[in-house]
Amino acid sequence: MVLIFWALIAFLCSSIPWAMILGFFFLNRDIREIGDHNPGGVNAWKMGGWKIGLSAVILDLAKAFVPLYCAIYLGGIESWSLSVIAGSSLLGHAFTPFLKFRGGKSLAVTGGIWAAISNGWLIIPVMISLATFHSLQKTHVWTIIFTMFVILSWIFLLYSSPAMIILWVFNMNLIVLKHRNEIRDGVIPRNWLLNMVRKEND
Repeated sequence: MVLIFWALIAFLCSSIPWAMILGFFFLNRDIREIGDHNPGGVNAWKMGGWKIGLSAVILDLAKAFVPLYCAIYLGGIESWSLSVIAGSSLLGHAFTPFLKFRGGKSLAVTGGIWAAISNGWLIIPVMISLATFHSLQKTHVWTIIFTMFVILSWIFLLYSSPAMIILWVFNMNLIVLKHRNEIRDGVIPRNWLLNMVRKEND
Protein backbone atom coordinates (compact mmCIF):
# COMPACT_ATOMS: atom_id res chain seq x y z
CA MET A 1 0.00 0.00 0.00
CA VAL A 2 2.86 2.40 0.76
CA LEU A 3 4.36 1.80 -2.68
CA ILE A 4 0.99 2.36 -4.39
CA PHE A 5 0.48 5.56 -2.43
CA TRP A 6 3.84 7.08 -3.43
CA ALA A 7 3.53 5.85 -7.03
CA LEU A 8 0.14 7.54 -7.38
CA ILE A 9 1.43 10.75 -5.81
CA ALA A 10 4.41 10.77 -8.17
CA PHE A 11 2.21 10.06 -11.20
CA LEU A 12 -0.38 12.72 -10.37
CA CYS A 13 2.19 15.40 -9.51
CA SER A 14 4.12 14.80 -12.73
CA SER A 15 0.87 14.79 -14.72
CA ILE A 16 0.31 18.49 -14.04
CA PRO A 17 1.19 20.35 -17.31
CA TRP A 18 2.73 23.42 -15.70
CA ALA A 19 4.10 24.83 -18.94
CA MET A 20 0.64 24.86 -20.50
CA ILE A 21 -0.94 26.29 -17.34
CA LEU A 22 1.56 29.16 -17.35
CA GLY A 23 0.96 29.70 -21.08
CA PHE A 24 -2.80 29.96 -20.64
CA PHE A 25 -2.58 32.04 -17.46
CA PHE A 26 0.01 34.61 -18.57
CA LEU A 27 -0.26 34.52 -22.37
CA ASN A 28 -3.80 33.27 -22.94
CA ARG A 29 -2.37 30.92 -25.56
CA ASP A 30 -1.68 27.22 -26.05
CA ILE A 31 2.10 26.72 -26.12
CA ARG A 32 1.60 23.68 -28.37
CA GLU A 33 0.87 26.08 -31.23
CA ILE A 34 4.60 26.61 -31.84
CA GLY A 35 7.88 24.73 -32.10
CA ASP A 36 7.55 20.98 -31.86
CA HIS A 37 3.99 21.28 -30.45
CA ASN A 38 5.21 19.81 -27.18
CA PRO A 39 3.54 20.93 -23.92
CA GLY A 40 6.89 21.56 -22.26
CA GLY A 41 9.14 24.29 -20.97
CA VAL A 42 11.00 24.90 -24.26
CA ASN A 43 7.85 26.01 -26.06
CA ALA A 44 6.79 28.05 -23.03
CA TRP A 45 10.19 29.78 -23.28
CA LYS A 46 9.80 30.39 -27.03
CA MET A 47 6.31 31.81 -26.67
CA GLY A 48 6.56 33.71 -23.41
CA GLY A 49 10.23 34.51 -22.94
CA TRP A 50 12.74 33.38 -20.36
CA LYS A 51 10.69 34.23 -17.26
CA ILE A 52 7.77 31.99 -18.19
CA GLY A 53 10.05 29.39 -19.76
CA LEU A 54 12.36 29.15 -16.78
CA SER A 55 9.39 29.02 -14.40
CA ALA A 56 7.92 26.14 -16.41
CA VAL A 57 11.21 24.22 -16.38
CA ILE A 58 11.64 24.70 -12.62
CA LEU A 59 8.07 23.57 -11.93
CA ASP A 60 8.55 20.50 -14.16
CA LEU A 61 11.76 19.65 -12.32
CA ALA A 62 10.09 20.17 -8.95
CA LYS A 63 7.00 18.10 -9.71
CA ALA A 64 9.26 15.06 -10.14
CA PHE A 65 11.88 15.94 -7.54
CA VAL A 66 9.65 16.74 -4.56
CA PRO A 67 7.48 13.57 -4.45
CA LEU A 68 10.44 11.28 -5.07
CA TYR A 69 12.65 13.06 -2.56
CA CYS A 70 9.88 12.79 0.05
CA ALA A 71 9.39 9.10 -0.76
CA ILE A 72 13.10 8.46 -0.24
CA TYR A 73 13.85 10.57 2.80
CA LEU A 74 10.47 10.60 4.54
CA GLY A 75 8.94 7.34 3.39
CA GLY A 76 12.13 5.28 3.47
CA ILE A 77 11.55 4.03 -0.09
CA GLU A 78 14.54 2.41 -1.82
CA SER A 79 15.67 -0.12 -4.43
CA TRP A 80 12.94 -1.58 -6.68
CA SER A 81 10.16 0.41 -5.02
CA LEU A 82 12.12 3.58 -5.73
CA SER A 83 12.41 2.60 -9.40
CA VAL A 84 8.66 2.03 -9.63
CA ILE A 85 7.89 5.45 -8.14
CA ALA A 86 10.41 7.19 -10.39
CA GLY A 87 8.98 5.34 -13.40
CA SER A 88 5.49 6.48 -12.40
CA SER A 89 6.74 10.05 -12.41
CA LEU A 90 8.14 9.67 -15.92
CA LEU A 91 4.90 8.13 -17.16
CA GLY A 92 2.79 10.81 -15.52
CA HIS A 93 4.51 13.56 -17.49
CA ALA A 94 4.87 11.67 -20.76
CA PHE A 95 1.27 10.40 -20.80
CA THR A 96 -0.64 12.86 -18.66
CA PRO A 97 -4.39 12.17 -18.38
CA PHE A 98 -4.94 15.95 -18.27
CA LEU A 99 -3.93 16.20 -21.94
CA LYS A 100 -5.59 13.02 -23.24
CA PHE A 101 -2.37 11.09 -22.50
CA ARG A 102 -0.36 13.27 -24.88
CA GLY A 103 2.26 14.64 -22.55
CA GLY A 104 5.72 16.10 -22.80
CA LYS A 105 9.10 14.60 -23.59
CA SER A 106 10.03 13.96 -19.94
CA LEU A 107 13.34 15.82 -19.99
CA ALA A 108 12.80 18.10 -17.00
CA VAL A 109 11.14 15.23 -15.13
CA THR A 110 14.18 13.08 -15.91
CA GLY A 111 16.36 15.74 -14.32
CA GLY A 112 14.08 15.89 -11.31
CA ILE A 113 14.07 12.18 -10.56
CA TRP A 114 17.84 11.71 -10.88
CA ALA A 115 18.49 14.83 -8.79
CA ALA A 116 16.28 13.32 -6.07
CA ILE A 117 17.85 9.86 -6.29
CA SER A 118 21.39 11.27 -6.13
CA ASN A 119 20.47 13.77 -3.40
CA GLY A 120 21.60 16.53 -5.74
CA TRP A 121 25.04 15.09 -6.49
CA LEU A 122 24.28 14.58 -10.19
CA ILE A 123 23.26 18.18 -10.83
CA ILE A 124 26.76 19.56 -11.49
CA PRO A 125 28.06 16.69 -13.71
CA VAL A 126 24.80 16.70 -15.67
CA MET A 127 24.98 20.46 -16.23
CA ILE A 128 28.61 20.20 -17.35
CA SER A 129 27.71 17.35 -19.71
CA LEU A 130 24.76 19.24 -21.20
CA ALA A 131 26.86 22.37 -21.76
CA THR A 132 29.73 20.37 -23.28
CA PHE A 133 27.73 18.30 -25.73
CA HIS A 134 25.50 21.26 -26.64
CA SER A 135 28.61 23.23 -27.56
CA LEU A 136 29.86 20.38 -29.76
CA GLN A 137 26.72 19.52 -31.74
CA LYS A 138 23.29 20.92 -32.63
CA THR A 139 20.81 18.06 -32.17
CA HIS A 140 19.37 18.54 -28.70
CA VAL A 141 18.23 14.96 -28.18
CA TRP A 142 21.75 13.65 -28.75
CA THR A 143 22.98 16.04 -26.06
CA ILE A 144 20.42 14.44 -23.75
CA ILE A 145 21.35 10.90 -24.79
CA PHE A 146 25.07 11.49 -24.23
CA THR A 147 24.27 13.01 -20.83
CA MET A 148 22.16 9.98 -19.92
CA PHE A 149 25.35 7.92 -20.19
CA VAL A 150 26.93 10.24 -17.61
CA ILE A 151 24.07 9.26 -15.29
CA LEU A 152 24.62 5.59 -16.13
CA SER A 153 28.31 5.95 -15.24
CA TRP A 154 27.30 7.37 -11.86
CA ILE A 155 24.98 4.39 -11.30
CA PHE A 156 27.77 1.91 -12.02
CA LEU A 157 30.41 3.76 -10.01
CA LEU A 158 28.48 4.78 -6.91
CA TYR A 159 25.03 3.21 -6.79
CA SER A 160 25.66 -0.21 -8.37
CA SER A 161 21.98 -1.19 -8.18
CA PRO A 162 20.11 -3.41 -10.68
CA ALA A 163 16.94 -1.48 -9.84
CA MET A 164 18.59 1.79 -10.86
CA ILE A 165 19.94 0.26 -14.07
CA ILE A 166 16.44 -0.93 -15.02
CA LEU A 167 15.07 2.54 -14.26
CA TRP A 168 17.80 4.09 -16.43
CA VAL A 169 16.96 1.73 -19.31
CA PHE A 170 13.26 2.58 -19.00
CA ASN A 171 14.07 6.30 -18.85
CA MET A 172 16.34 6.12 -21.89
CA ASN A 173 13.78 4.21 -23.93
CA LEU A 174 11.09 6.76 -23.07
CA ILE A 175 13.37 9.59 -24.21
CA VAL A 176 14.09 7.75 -27.48
CA LEU A 177 10.37 7.12 -28.02
CA LYS A 178 9.46 10.75 -27.44
CA HIS A 179 12.31 12.04 -29.66
CA ARG A 180 12.27 9.41 -32.39
CA ASN A 181 11.85 11.98 -35.20
CA GLU A 182 14.66 14.20 -33.97
CA ILE A 183 16.99 11.23 -33.47
CA ARG A 184 16.81 10.51 -37.20
CA ASP A 185 18.59 13.82 -37.85
CA GLY A 186 21.71 12.32 -36.33
CA VAL A 187 24.57 14.16 -34.67
CA ILE A 188 25.17 17.53 -36.36
CA PRO A 189 28.54 19.07 -35.37
CA ARG A 190 28.75 22.79 -34.62
CA ASN A 191 30.25 25.00 -37.32
CA TRP A 192 33.26 25.91 -35.20
CA LEU A 193 34.09 22.23 -34.78
CA LEU A 194 33.74 21.56 -38.51
CA ASN A 195 35.96 24.55 -39.28
CA MET A 196 38.59 23.27 -36.85
CA VAL A 197 38.57 19.85 -38.51
CA ARG A 198 38.87 21.45 -41.96
CA LYS A 199 41.85 23.53 -40.87
CA GLU A 200 43.60 20.46 -39.49
CA ASN A 201 43.02 18.60 -42.76
CA ASP A 202 44.30 21.44 -44.94
